[in-house]
Amino acid sequence: MRHAASKLIVRLASNTFSAADLANATITLPQYTTGATEENGQFIPGTTTADITLDRSDANNAIAIIQPQRINAYGAVITVTINGRDYTANAGATGLTYNSGEALTMIVNLDKEGVTLSANVVDWTTDEVELTVLQVTTPAAASQGVEAGDVMNVYLEGDGDYSLLRAFTYNAQGEWVSNSTPLYWEDIDANPANLRASIIASDALNSNQVADVLIADDLSVPRNTSANFTLRHAVSKLIVRLTSDTFSAADLAGATITLPQYTTGGTEQNGQFVAGTTTANIAVDRSDTDNGIAYIQPQTISANNGVITVTINGRDYTVNASAGGITYNAGEALTMIVSLNKEGFTVSANVVDWDTDEVKLEALTVGTSVSGATGVQDGEEMIVYTGNASDRTQLTTFTYNSASNSFSANPTVYWESLSDPTTFYASILRQTKYNDTQLDDYLVAAPVTQTASNGVNFELTHPEAKVVVQLRSSDNSFSTAELADMTITLPNYATGATVDRGVFVPGTGTGNITVAKNVGDDGNSAIAIIQPQSKAAGTTVVSLGTTDRTYEATYNQTLQFRAGVSTVLDIDVKKTAVTISADAIDWEAGDTVSLVVNSLTINGELGNNADYFKDKSIYAYMIGTDDAPYVYTYEQGTSGYQWNGPALYWDNLIGQTLSLTGVFYPYQGLIPTGVTGNTASFPWNLPADQSDGYDNYDLLMTTWNTLSQAT
Repeated sequence: MRHAASKLIVRLASNTFSAADLANATITLPQYTTGATEENGQFIPGTTTADITLDRSDANNAIAIIQPQRINAYGAVITVTINGRDYTANAGATGLTYNSGEALTMIVNLDKEGVTLSANVVDWTTDEVELTVLQVTTPAAASQGVEAGDVMNVYLEGDGDYSLLRAFTYNAQGEWVSNSTPLYWEDIDANPANLRASIIASDALNSNQVADVLIADDLSVPRNTSANFTLRHAVSKLIVRLTSDTFSAADLAGATITLPQYTTGGTEQNGQFVAGTTTANIAVDRSDTDNGIAYIQPQTISANNGVITVTINGRDYTVNASAGGITYNAGEALTMIVSLNKEGFTVSANVVDWDTDEVKLEALTVGTSVSGATGVQDGEEMIVYTGNASDRTQLTTFTYNSASNSFSANPTVYWESLSDPTTFYASILRQTKYNDTQLDDYLVAAPVTQTASNGVNFELTHPEAKVVVQLRSSDNSFSTAELADMTITLPNYATGATVDRGVFVPGTGTGNITVAKNVGDDGNSAIAIIQPQSKAAGTTVVSLGTTDRTYEATYNQTLQFRAGVSTVLDIDVKKTAVTISADAIDWEAGDTVSLVVNSLTINGELGNNADYFKDKSIYAYMIGTDDAPYVYTYEQGTSGYQWNGPALYWDNLIGQTLSLTGVFYPYQGLIPTGVTGNTASFPWNLPADQSDGYDNYDLLMTTWNTLSQAT
């Protein structure tokens, strides 16, 4: 036989209630199911509910025999009434089950700050189940940095807003203790309860700083469970350390450190950090002279705005934000090390190398040359000037050492000798002019206005334009030697620009600029350094000269030569071919045919007489000379029948007028091998015997064609 019911044993314990209080307490099981009966050897569960009061005959062990049942998640498990007040514990998230034949021993810990229950269930022995009421805790990791005496305010949501629920103090034992009356779940109507928490870890160190506020994530806490807050810094912390090779320790200790016109005014409100909107100079606290401290609200200092000002011996040294700005993030501590040295300012320079532009010219094709920033070259001298746009004087010369990646000044310059602020100009002579028609290749910096600090940063770019010319002949009509002998000229370009004490001044003259050959980094380039300018549409962009003639290239749009841009002209130069056409009138159909053989132009079709010219030739005579004819044969090629023969180039006929006639004569042996100079006749004999076919003695002949160059 076995037990059909469940047995509950309850023991009370307390660190704050007396033994008499516990002995007189009433223990109730609230609204449990009851009414079970036995019928014919069967256990029949009841269906009614009622409060079941436990037997207290044994002051140490209150006992109840109940029918098996389940208490759902967060349902009421037990109520202890002591000194007229009820303490109720609820089931946790997994609920609680009373099983048939099992005894459950429940230990109820009663303390004035709350109730903790533990229960053990085995077969008439004990197995432990935890039931808790509201406890305020923090995870171990989040408690780091919290000190005994810190106060955490806990806020409860109600009617759409949060209000203070309780303040808790962190004690030496690592516990949060309510600062007023104990906090019971019975005091909170909401289930779950929406809670917030905040800690003022440190008050503001001065009037313009903000307090070090710790803010917890919002929690939704089910009834009778713990509220575990994770708190994070809502503000930023700045640690400033001063170093110097020339200022004394006393100078540094007496320095004032200011954050210029930072945003401030943020406060903690009902468990949240609310950022301020005012701006002010924030003094860094120097109670510790080695580590200045400032608590500031999160913010970003934009590029070129002041980040920090150090006032030492009555002089301000301000450091500005770089191009990317500087951001102070919530919960982050930024350590800023400021190096102050009397020997003045240092410089850094970033050289932006030639960009590349593309231009498409008539008779020109353009290749792309890729280049990037190569930086300052070892040994280059950067001359620095001070003053304004109209009046500048040389300050010093800096020489770059690539091994140490730094500049050295000769003579040395001290900030104390300069006005505050100072405007600086700088230039580097990268390449002297290739010839007297061109410009020197300078790198020029945009003016920099800087207050006293330890660095001046220049951005140097080419104020001139570069033209790179490459010559080739894709059809090999010009040899490599002929291309190398060509002169290259940029005709009627703007000239006369100079670099005056770090400022580029455009010229106002015009002239022909000779492109220098066999120069550049590879020693095999044709380059011109010119001032930025444009060439109007239709004007000559480049002139190429040989012994006998000049080739000119124009562009059908406005062409821009821009500062810092290298325009690469890849020129395909070809000899100009003479164009010849021939019309053959057939005997019957009267079709028109035009021919192209290399430089000979052919148009039209032969129709039904398509085989008429196969393996036969046309002879072109240059009338007025004693030269042999130019022979063009219609013969089988790789893609069918085509005309083959020599090319005629105008380049080989400088200053001549060309008179041509075309002759087609099937009986090849009767074609004359030349024509006498200055003759107006053409010898030809028609044989009397044409028995092998009169077609073999047919003669087709054009009229004279007198041609001039470019026809």
